[in-house]
Amino acid sequence: MAYLSTSGDLIQRTYRYLREASATPTKWPSAQVVDYLDEAQACLGAELNLFQARWSVDLAQASSLYALSADILAVRHVLYKASAGQIFYPLEQASLPDFWANGRDLLASGDAIYWAQVGTDTGAAGFNVQVWPAPQRAVTSGLLVIGTETPESIATSATPFPRPLRPLVPLKAAILAWEDLGADSELARYRPMLAERLKQWKVWNPDLSPDATESRTFGELGNYRPYPTVGGPGIVRQAPNPLGW
Repeated sequence: MAYLSTSGDLIQRTYRYLREASATPTKWPSAQVVDYLDEAQACLGAELNLFQARWSVDLAQASSLYALSADILAVRHVLYKASAGQIFYPLEQASLPDFWANGRDLLASGDAIYWAQVGTDTGAAGFNVQVWPAPQRAVTSGLLVIGTETPESIATSATPFPRPLRPLVPLKAAILAWEDLGADSELARYRPMLAERLKQWKVWNPDLSPDATESRTFGELGNYRPYPTVGGPGIVRQAPNPLGW
């Protein structure tokens, strides 16, 4: 299939996992399969932290709530520039209750320290970021948001996934379809297949998940001694590394 280079290739491969003929489907029409493929791309893109992108947001004085691009699939980092000409520095992620903890005042002004992903009073769609304190001055491109961008629909263009990863998309799409159907026997077969192939990808390539680690060192990036050493404890990970050790 030439590495699943077209949307038709992806649809056909998905139907193979669904045990249906793509020309005469009985359970899932092609439009529904396209929906599953788009959802699968978003799930895999977020899990593997693919399609990293950045968005600039202008700040307004005394305003702490900012709407972000609807293209954002997941927010990874929010950076802040206190004034024009200065560099960006990362904000610490928090939750809204944290803003009121320890005497913090949500309405206080100054240079931002924390950010939280929130909704809005008007129910606006998309991502919104609340910063604390509210900026004391207007700054051009004051927020720099780094995250994962939502992949384009396969109906719009061929999948943007790298060639070795494209076979994961129809496999994940089929799992979503079998989940909706409640087919436990099929899920018991396909879920381990996807988990094993994802594990292989994370071993072969740097793990780009936003936890300050990568799969080749199993320690914090920038640390000169990521491994346990004689006479010292080294790094003890609180969560399993990508190999599951």
